[in-house]
Amino acid sequence: MRKGKEKKTKQHRGWSVTAFLLPSLGILLGLHVAVYGLMVEVNYTSSNLSEIMQTSASYVTNATSLLAGSSVLSDTATNYILRPTLPNGMPNTGPLSAYCSELGLRRRPNDVLDKFEGTDAPEGAIVALREAAYNANHLKEQQLKAFSLISLVHPLPDISWVAILRAQMPEIPEGERPTTDEEIVTAAEDLILNKTYGDAKGLVSQRVNDAVAIIQSTQGGKAASLSSRLNLTRVFLFVSAGAIVLLLIYIFFMLYRELFLPVLRSSKLIADDKELQKNKGFREMRLLSSAYNGLKERRDALDKALRLAAERDALTGLANRYAYEHHIAELSASTAAANSSLAICIFDVNYLKETNDSKGHTAGDTLLKEAAYCIDTCFKSGKSFRIGGDEFATILVNVTKESVEETMKAFLAFQKQKRISISYGYAYQENLKDGGIAALMKKADDEMYACKEKMHHQRNETDNDPS
Repeated sequence: MRKGKEKKTKQHRGWSVTAFLLPSLGILLGLHVAVYGLMVEVNYTSSNLSEIMQTSASYVTNATSLLAGSSVLSDTATNYILRPTLPNGMPNTGPLSAYCSELGLRRRPNDVLDKFEGTDAPEGAIVALREAAYNANHLKEQQLKAFSLISLVHPLPDISWVAILRAQMPEIPEGERPTTDEEIVTAAEDLILNKTYGDAKGLVSQRVNDAVAIIQSTQGGKAASLSSRLNLTRVFLFVSAGAIVLLLIYIFFMLYRELFLPVLRSSKLIADDKELQKNKGFREMRLLSSAYNGLKERRDALDKALRLAAERDALTGLANRYAYEHHIAELSASTAAANSSLAICIFDVNYLKETNDSKGHTAGDTLLKEAAYCIDTCFKSGKSFRIGGDEFATILVNVTKESVEETMKAFLAFQKQKRISISYGYAYQENLKDGGIAALMKKADDEMYACKEKMHHQRNETDNDPS
């Protein structure tokens, strides 16, 4: 009882599919929420950085706003031009929105210069800012031209805030347009990736920094703090995205190892009519395997019982003719049996008809049972069969002729002791390769009929003796 309980407990060990998937999906959902929150934080921090630079009340803030505005335009334009659509095919509206927002702010190069004109700002700072404004305007012209080109392949979304961008985008003459979509995209990317563009970006930064050095910006600390926060958020975003990928790989691995692979193996084992592995896979798979194995055991037991019933003679308990013919077929097909000696004994119960007629069929059945007992007892080393109404046979493998003859003598003595009469005949062959089983069976059958005829002849002589 205890062993069966331990076996059942072992089958119930391991994770169930639900116990594995629910926590895994919960963690996965949490990571997705975290990624979304971090993305919102990135956008929010970027917006705050721009807002701080916009609301600066000093010359330093105004000066850096030129750089910030130029940088935002450049970065968001670059992000959109290099990636106008998301992996799902939708427009990449994030950088596009940031670019259009920046266009709507009054911190463009000329606006910043207007704030410095007529002031007492150092002439050196104004000169630096003018050069920065010149380069920033050049960058914006390149960006707007790139937007015009990329919109030929990837049309801008029909959203209200995109109107400010459309209003400033230059018209590309037909003669200046590249012929293929690929060439158009390449031309747009080249406008924001070429050396001249990069140098202009550098000059904007350098001249604004020169102006800031002269004016002494007071807002640099806050901008640096937000920038650090933005970078840290991006690191967390990368880690969270990596965790999602690793978790998905783990979930797939576990499903493959504990569900898909056991199902595949089980299908092959079922096809080969073998037992399933009961302690592999999720708990549901183990229970299924255990249930299948139980059904297979009961089927095999039933099959064995049916086979036994089909091959057993109900009256005598010996194997029947079907089992006899099956055994002969196995010996004929067996390579090992072909190199063995073989003896076939055929028996016929005498006077069965007289017994049935004079004493009834019950007595006849008793006679057959006693004959079967006599044959089975004397020929224990072989396998005995009832092959007809009053006919029996015994097959002995790997025996010597001398042992068969000794057994026959004991059989005759046992007949007299049991007061029954059984005609017999046997045939022996040292090696089956020297002849077929069919010939051996015929020889044994002929010997039996010769014995039976001799016995009937002796009985007739005894019945006709006048003394």
